[in-house]
Amino acid sequence: MYNNTAGFLALLKISQASLSDYEYNKTIISGEAMISLIQNTDINVDWLLTGKGKMIRQSPECDTCIYKVGDPLYEDPVVAELLTAARKILKSGNQVARDALKRNIEYFSKAIDAEKNLSDSRAELSETKKRLNGMEDRLAKLEEALSRKKCSAKDTKEHVVYGKAI
Repeated sequence: MYNNTAGFLALLKISQASLSDYEYNKTIISGEAMISLIQNTDINVDWLLTGKGKMIRQSPECDTCIYKVGDPLYEDPVVAELLTAARKILKSGNQVARDALKRNIEYFSKAIDAEKNLSDSRAELSETKKRLNGMEDRLAKLEEALSRKKCSAKDTKEHVVYGKAI
């Protein structure tokens, strides 16, 4: 089910051997690991305890889960460790730490938005430059055509005397 279980193991704070023991019913999952699993993933508690029902919860509260089953982002052990650390800070009750975490997340979120806006602006500028170059090319052709018409009109005027062609 997982491409990389390292992030999952870090989230539960268990070893690969412990996970294997749980999977093969050699040992019972610890209370701490079960609570972490339930609080931080979208795994259905009923399925976990009884094996019945759907493995994944189907509720809006899953939007708040830190770990989503099958999401490659959360398979990354660094991401799992960061999310676990953020959760620890949020649960600590330390308001200074919470405020600092909030400010940093807001700052990085704004930086990501600004980077996207800059990228979008660059793409739009590139498209505008292409259109401008096309307009310049068409203008040059029109000027050339107009110049040719003026020359041929000038030639025609030189050969016309009193309204009659010579």
